[in-house]
Amino acid sequence: MLTTAPGGGYQPFSRTSAAAPFVTGTAALLWSTAPDLSAARIRAALCLPGTARRSIVPPLLNASASLRALGRAA
Repeated sequence: MLTTAPGGGYQPFSRTSAAAPFVTGTAALLWSTAPDLSAARIRAALCLPGTARRSIVPPLLNASASLRALGRAA
């Protein structure tokens, strides 16, 4: 993804530095639907252990599937 660069213009932004805000924001969204849930339950919904993987690359973040995993409307 591209991000703004010092002095103007854009530069590539990737890896965990780019992923962290999206995952954190999704965790906050999930927790806002049920603040009584534990951090472990939120993490489990984010990781979706039932998602099949064919490589060491983790699955894409899917906020709607995570909400459904918590039993919330998506």
